[in-house]
Amino acid sequence: MFLSNHPNSVPVLQAAWHCASQSQNVRGLVLHAMAEWYMRGEPHDQARLSRILDVAQDLKVIILPIIFWS
Repeated sequence: MFLSNHPNSVPVLQAAWHCASQSQNVRGLVLHAMAEWYMRGEPHDQARLSRILDVAQDLKVIILPIIFWS
């Protein structure tokens, strides 16, 4: 729901991403949800990929270490 263009998606995801008490758990869940949302769409869905990258940029996620070293 929050990965599609919901008007409150960025503030909600930012609050969850930067939550100090459970940041590692929440970040893992958000990243997993992004990957799952992309995989459930049409193959090579550029609109979903673009949305994921936009959300990641808004959250200031550093994606390269996550992709290459996980």
